[in-house]
Amino acid sequence: KDDFAVENPAAYLNDFREEQLPLDYKTDWIDYDWGLNAAN
Repeated sequence: KDDFAVENPAAYLNDFREEQLPLDYKTDWIDYDWGLNAAN
């Protein structure tokens, strides 16, 4: 799972948030995901 996280950080974080965080909290991070993708 670690290798996957390094190569696909946004996808890994999305999977983690789906399981660990409440919906309203996850929604707050949508813009961050786009920024992370753009930076990479």
